[in-house]
Amino acid sequence: MALTDRLVRYKFTRGEERPTSPPEVLATYPAYGLSYKYGGWHLTRTITFGQGHSNLLYVTVGSSCNACDEKEEIRATLSVMDADGKNQRIIARGLRNGVGMRFVGGALFLTNMGADHLGDDEPDDAMFSVSPRALQEGGLDFGWPHCYYSGGKAKTDPRFPLAPSRRDCQGVPDAFAVFGAHSSPLGLDYFGADSTAPVLKGQFLVALHGASKKKLNRGYRVVRVDGHGQVHDLITGFIDHGVVRGRPCDIYKLSENSFLLSDDNANVIYYVHAK
Repeated sequence: MALTDRLVRYKFTRGEERPTSPPEVLATYPAYGLSYKYGGWHLTRTITFGQGHSNLLYVTVGSSCNACDEKEEIRATLSVMDADGKNQRIIARGLRNGVGMRFVGGALFLTNMGADHLGDDEPDDAMFSVSPRALQEGGLDFGWPHCYYSGGKAKTDPRFPLAPSRRDCQGVPDAFAVFGAHSSPLGLDYFGADSTAPVLKGQFLVALHGASKKKLNRGYRVVRVDGHGQVHDLITGFIDHGVVRGRPCDIYKLSENSFLLSDDNANVIYYVHAK
């Protein structure tokens, strides 16, 4: 279980409906200042296990700020560890707020939010694909805070100087898919070839939480992303002439033709299925 300040696991005994054992702490994370005033910007920690026979556990930890050089190494990273918390190491940096993660075909797909100080139309929010080889080798850097994405390509942030170790943003990975600035992509899931619904087959579904500046009319929807990174609307209507009806948060596949969608504005979970 991923909490803001720690990662814990519970031992289940056969026949139990809930764990009775005390939680075992596998890792700890910074959690000071649970407000914008104190830098507690991104409080979620997302976890997922590798595919196949892998017992590796992957964890994302968001940044403490909009754009800064972090004082704590674990901020704005993707890390990996054994299932028991041993052999922890950071394999990717520069992820300002990577929330959604899913393995598909051995590759890790994850969403990420761009910074907020470059105006209404930049930077892109993004979705990345990380190959098995890149996951194994590590050393990835998605650029934040010195680089941002526009049109799917990395550019230098003019308001935040490059670090001495980085001369440009050419080595930053391309995005698999991009969303409008301030769309705020959160959870995602994938529907494979077994789906009989054409609108779902071979598609990622991504929950776009929406821009805090409502007049931008960005996000507030569920989109589908195909294998080429093309983005198409699937469910809209969560904002209507500036009135917020809902904010999509996470997607959980139940079957190849159905899923759950959480909405943390209306405080509901929707069951969505193909007719």
